[in-house]
Amino acid sequence: MVSQARGIDHAVHCVHDLDEAAALYERIGFTLTPRASHPWGTDNRLVQFRDTFIEILTVAAPERIVEPESGGFEFGAYNRDYLRAREGMSMLALKGTDGEGDARDFAGLGLSPRPAFRFERGARLPDGAEVTVAFTLAFAVDAGMPEAVFFTCQQSAPEHFWKPAYQAHENGATALAEAVMIGTPRPQCCDFSPASSGPSG
Repeated sequence: MVSQARGIDHAVHCVHDLDEAAALYERIGFTLTPRASHPWGTDNRLVQFRDTFIEILTVAAPERIVEPESGGFEFGAYNRDYLRAREGMSMLALKGTDGEGDARDFAGLGLSPRPAFRFERGARLPDGAEVTVAFTLAFAVDAGMPEAVFFTCQQSAPEHFWKPAYQAHENGATALAEAVMIGTPRPQCCDFSPASSGPSG
């Protein structure tokens, strides 16, 4: 159910230049997974911990991005548009075990702009072997917070995803303990017409 407490699955750090961002992460002592590609035009590298991770994401193939239907949502298009204004944490993923159920729950609350969807991508293991990992995502989007997107992430092949060799970091980091999102309210519409100086009532 949506109301249950959920742990963080991962934070999405959206950047213009994936190679440059990855080099920065490596300089400050993180181990990164090899580059991987999504079918909708984004690429990523991961900073993996025991059961959470940071996804460093960029738009690598803009021609493959699918435009959302009216009122809908598309992962690639959202992150492309996010990068037009800034780099940073574009999305926060929470742990999920039932993507289809999460999507139904989100829809019932008026938060889900699309059904859950499952996708696969290739991944390279620490020994060089190529495997396939799969995920089911369910998005929660509030029209009042269009730049704060949450989703649940259900893994279908965790045995291929979580690898101790990717979780050993020179800087000693072991977990993604929390994520802090800071926002500022949009200004309210104001009436700037001069106030009457005459007598009232």
